[in-house]
Amino acid sequence: MTEADRRRADDSDGVLGALDASRATRKAETLRRELSRPDAYFAEMGLRFDFDDAVAAPSRDFERLNALFVSVGFSSRACDKLQKAVDNSYLALWVTTTRDSRFAKEGEVVGFARATSDGTFHATVWDVVVSPAWQRHGIGQGLMERIVDKILEEDICNVGLYSENKVVGLYERLGFRQKCPELSTAMQFRANSSPYG
Repeated sequence: MTEADRRRADDSDGVLGALDASRATRKAETLRRELSRPDAYFAEMGLRFDFDDAVAAPSRDFERLNALFVSVGFSSRACDKLQKAVDNSYLALWVTTTRDSRFAKEGEVVGFARATSDGTFHATVWDVVVSPAWQRHGIGQGLMERIVDKILEEDICNVGLYSENKVVGLYERLGFRQKCPELSTAMQFRANSSPYG
């Protein structure tokens, strides 16, 4: 391998193919941008963003997180499995209230998002949720900007997600695009529908 080949390999994001050639050479730091609303904006509303720390995160309340999921129409999840999913995520971001208000009590979980990743090439964002009482205040965008920036800081340039149709516009405004729908199909294997028994 020549020195030029090594440099190209170092710059690659691990995705090969003609459609991905230009993306393979970009740098994560060129993709980062200013937050649309800084932490001070949310602090004035009585909200705090906390990246997850399994030992010390003040926001870790899986019963409240599960109630938040249910409030937006997500399935209820067993709290022990929900904790395991968060513990095994690459990162998770909680939004909690810092004071009582007409919308929530202090310490209430009002927003959440998490990402899984191989730590090098790809990350996928999951479970983006904002309490119905707190929607339309920029929290969803704030979650996504902070999650994506954190992923880009780690030099991971390929960030994916699955979106419900009603929120596709939010993700498009943040730079997400449908990836070649004519060339690929999202697929999923589920144990309860497996032909293996």
